Amino acid sequence: MAKLTLKRSGYRALVQCLVVAGAAVSFSAMAADYYVRVVSVEAAPAALPLPFSGSARAQQRATLAFQVSGQLAARPVFVGSRVVQGEELARLSNPQLGPAVTNADARIREIEARQSQNSRDLNRVNKLFKLGAATREEREQLQSQRATLAASKRAAQASQQMASQMQQETVLIAPFSGQVTRVNAEPGEFLQPGKPVLELLADSALEVELSVPERLARQLSSGQSVALRVDGGTALQEQGVITRIASATSAGALYPVLVSLPGPPIVRAGQVIEVLLPRATSARLAVPVRSIVDTGSGQPRVYRLRDTDGALTVEAVTVMPQGIASNKVLLGDELQVGDRIVLD
Repeated sequence: MAKLTLKRSGYRALVQCLVVAGAAVSFSAMAADYYVRVVSVEAAPAALPLPFSGSARAQQRATLAFQVSGQLAARPVFVGSRVVQGEELARLSNPQLGPAVTNADARIREIEARQSQNSRDLNRVNKLFKLGAATREEREQLQSQRATLAASKRAAQASQQMASQMQQETVLIAPFSGQVTRVNAEPGEFLQPGKPVLELLADSALEVELSVPERLARQLSSGQSVALRVDGGTALQEQGVITRIASATSAGALYPVLVSLPGPPIVRAGQVIEVLLPRATSARLAVPVRSIVDTGSGQPRVYRLRDTDGALTVEAVTVMPQGIASNKVLLGDELQVGDRIVLD
């Protein structure tokens, strides 16, 4: 092991280079003084942030369509239009729906008139029956007619409700406040039931969906806060929150993870967001990248500072890097926290 006599001065050490026969590092035969900087070995973080990217989207979004067929009569909104909850977005024209409601109303009025007549007839027959002027069969016939009319009225009311609901379906109403992001139909176009007319994104909070490996997904939990970056690495003060961790659809597939984001103006819909998900690590130590020396032998090393009886020496220690985090190389237990190593 090559050892160098040192004189320490603050954070810098004065190195007296000596000739050591057979050492892995050779120096000039003439003694010379060198200054080097030293740093302390730090403890590695318990978890490493792994970046995953995705596009921010509204947590509440909808593709709106009519449930009945007809011709698109009006669509007063366009791409980019901002709407409020309850605002009319489109109107459909169907000549058959209006008469259906009218017919249902007329049917109910007809049944109600027949019920009134049946009630009067039944009262008269009951009086005659007590006097012996009417038969039991006549009374039972009117009672049966009353039950039939009641059932017919219930059926007519159900038809009226359905016809009214279908007529209401000719108007497309905004289910929430937001912005129109796409239109799929133009006025005058004939639409079948379920054909998308437009897409709407809410003004509420945003979210991003990530796809992560199973091993990492099992280390995450709902409600966990995570760091965010935007615009190519700019860190946000606000954090995201994991809201849902879904299961993979097949063996070996990635797990969908939903992360809620701060809303506008901090984050905008469609903006690329980088989410830093923490991953547990077995590394114990962290040292600067510049402290690692690798001569191509496949055995990277650091130079540790030793204080033996007041004399400072350095010794080469072979290390096995386990990863990199924030410009620090993660190591196992080759060193100890607080050890001083040569930086440059």
